[in-house]
Order: sequence, then C-alpha cells, then structure tokens
Amino acid sequence: MILNIQFIYTSIFLLSFLSAGHGNTQSNTDDDDFKHINNLYSLPDLLANDHLANNKDKGLPNYIFENTELLDGRIVLNYNEQNGGIISKAGKHFKQSDSFAVEYTIRNLANLADKPKDDSLFDSNDNFAFFLANDINNIKDIIINEKTINNLAFNGLLLYLDSKDKFGGELKFIMNDGSKKYSSMDDFYKQSIGSCLVNYYEDSSIPITIRLNYDASQHLLSVQVDNKICLQTRSVNLNAFDDNKIFKLATTSSGLTKSNSKFEILKLNFFDSLIQDSYLPNIKSMPQPKILNKIVNKDTGDVTYEEFDKLSDTDITLLKLYKKLNTIEGKVIANDNIDLFKKVERLEDLSIKQFKQIEKLMSLIEVMASSNKDGNSYLDKSEFKDIIGMNEKLEKLLIEQQEWKSTHQYNSKSNSNADNKVHVDEIIFKLLLWLSPLGVIMLVMVYFTFSIKREIGKQKLL
Repeated sequence: MILNIQFIYTSIFLLSFLSAGHGNTQSNTDDDDFKHINNLYSLPDLLANDHLANNKDKGLPNYIFENTELLDGRIVLNYNEQNGGIISKAGKHFKQSDSFAVEYTIRNLANLADKPKDDSLFDSNDNFAFFLANDINNIKDIIINEKTINNLAFNGLLLYLDSKDKFGGELKFIMNDGSKKYSSMDDFYKQSIGSCLVNYYEDSSIPITIRLNYDASQHLLSVQVDNKICLQTRSVNLNAFDDNKIFKLATTSSGLTKSNSKFEILKLNFFDSLIQDSYLPNIKSMPQPKILNKIVNKDTGDVTYEEFDKLSDTDITLLKLYKKLNTIEGKVIANDNIDLFKKVERLEDLSIKQFKQIEKLMSLIEVMASSNKDGNSYLDKSEFKDIIGMNEKLEKLLIEQQEWKSTHQYNSKSNSNADNKVHVDEIIFKLLLWLSPLGVIMLVMVYFTFSIKREIGKQKLL
C-alpha cells in the first residue's frame, strides 16, 4: 500500500513536471514568434488594453476606420449595415526573398431582425475580404459587392470569404496585378487560384482563424484555416514585391445585395517571418464536406446512396462513365449525321453490286476467249466506236476533275482560318464526284456485255 502511494505521488510529480515543461516550451515558442511581429499591420490586444475605448469610425493609431466600430474588445465591420472596413495608415516594402505570416481571427453574427424564426440555417449575405496590396488608399475602392465589382482593382493578394457557393461558405485566394477588371461576381469567382469550403461560420459565436504564409526559401504560399491546410502552391509569382512600392493591409465587409449580418475582427497579427504554426504538417488537410446523392433504380425501385467530395473529381464510377457516354452520344446525335450514314451505306451497296457485275463480265469474256478456236476475233471493232468515244470523254472528265480538285484544295487552304468545319453536303458532293467515273465505267461495261451477247447470238445462228 505504501509502495502504491509512493508510485502515485511519483507519477503526479512527473506529469506536473512534463506539463510545466510543455507550458514553458509553448510560452517560449509564442515569445519567439512575437519577436517578429510587425506593429505597422498588427492590431493591439483589444481586450487587454484598457486605453482602447469604444468608438465608432475613430480608428486606431495604425488603422483608419470606415463604418467600423470598436466595441468591447472587438472590431465590428459594417456596423450600420453599410460597406465598412479598415486600412493601415502605413505600409512596408516587400521583396520576393521576404517570408511572412499573417493571421486574423473573425466571426460572423446575424442581425437580430434577420435571424430565421424557425430552426433553419442562417444564410449570410455579407462577405469578408483581406487585402495585401500596394495601390490601395481608400476603403471605398476595395468594397466588393454586385454594384461595385466593376470598379474593383488592386495589385496584390486577396483572401475572400462568402457563403454564396451552393455548398456553403468558401474561402478563395485571388491575385491581381492591377490590370484585371471583373465584369460580374461570377467572373470574380472564376479568377480564384484556389479555394476551400469553410462551413458553419455563419451566425456563430465560435470564431475562425485564417493564416496566410509565404515561405520564400521554398517559394511556397499556403493558407490555413484553424491550423489546417486549406490550400498551398508553388506556382504563385510575387514579382510585385520587387517594385519598391509600399504594401498596405486592409479588410472590408459588405452585403452582396443587402447586409443581414456583421463580421467582427478579434485579432490581427502580421509577422515578418514564418511562425511555428506555419510549419504544421501539410498532411493535416482541412476536411471538406461530402455530398450524398440518392439514386433510385427505375426498374426495381431499389435506393442506393453515393457519397463523394465536392472538390474532388478523382472518384470515377460506372454511373459517371454512363453519364459521360450518354452526353457524348447526345452530342453526336445533335450533329444530325443520319442522312450522311444512309448515303454512305447506299454507296457501299452500289459498289458491291458493281463488283458482282464486273465479275460476271470477266467470266463471260473468258468463255468467249475459250470458244474462239481459230484465234480470230468475231467481234467487230466498229461496233465499239461509242465505247472508244466514251473513253475519250472519260479521260477529259478525269482531267477536269483533277483541275477542280487542285482548285478546291487551294480555296480550302485559303479559307481554313475562316471556317474549319466540313458540311455534310460537301462530303456527299465529293463522294459523288469520285464515284462518277466508276458509274461511267459501269455503263461502258454494260454496253460491252450486251454487245458480246449479240455477237454470241450471231455465232449461234451461223
């Protein structure tokens, strides 16, 4: 019993020692991170600082406010249901060789009047945009909604969050060099370099933390949401950092059509180096919601369910293959090639018939040659004047055909850039043109057959 008690005390002592050691390590890590904090961009500790009084649109020493309220340790954007945001008063020069990390913690709360009265989920109409750009001086120039999207232009990076994706909230990473204009919100969404779904942030008291990291040594840019990888790429080129221009930081919020919620900023820190949380394992990817499809068999009535990821197209099933083949079949039928197929089959039948008739003609000629014992020909060549004349006409027709072919090839090459599509009538015309000499030959052979039969009849009479 004494040994058990001593063992318990020893275990408690070891656990407390390890916990204290871990706490000191974590504290030292945080202290190391905050050695690289940039006070031009970072917000002060809004809760711990007693000198920060509640105010509206008064701003902070390093930030300008517009339609923004500092209230009880949080910055409320769009507090009066109008476009709002904050922008840094000063900035810094960047180089491509500079690594950095910026993290901000936000949450979204619905307006009391717009909360659903039943148990349905709240659908926010407001967005949140985070800019790091070198040409922003006015908050109104970087407001994003359906009315202002045509005027939006910036030279830098943008992290954009809204819930207008059909699968819920989505965080998009967008870049612009200042020259790209957006014609609509759909056009704006298509310019995203990468994205990930961020669900259940709407009207939630639980905030989310978004972190943007750039590792200059690895040329790796990554985005984390609550310490989980959202996206990462080495394809981003930050040439604008070498333009010796000042980059400012700004955040905006606006209702896409009408505002029904408010975004709150709880924390914003900018580090001139990567922090420890930036090195979290990339294998810990951010989980994405799955979609469940209900499939009903029309013949048996059996019900099956298929689950797949919204952002993954790697899962290929027999149903997907069938749908793709069905789509291809519909496109082929839409081209209306049935008449062409019928005409080609008819030409194929005619060629088979002509081949059989030629075989009969050859067998008949062999019979006539074997019946001529004296070696003298009983055929009168004068009777074949028409055939000889037809042969001359056939040669002229072939020459004209060759000339037409060369001319058509020249015209098709000259018009290839204008229209590369071949019409069905043109194909039929070419087929008929090539088969016309064969038809003439068949006429000659028919005439020759009847002449031979007539000669055979004369010989029998003799």
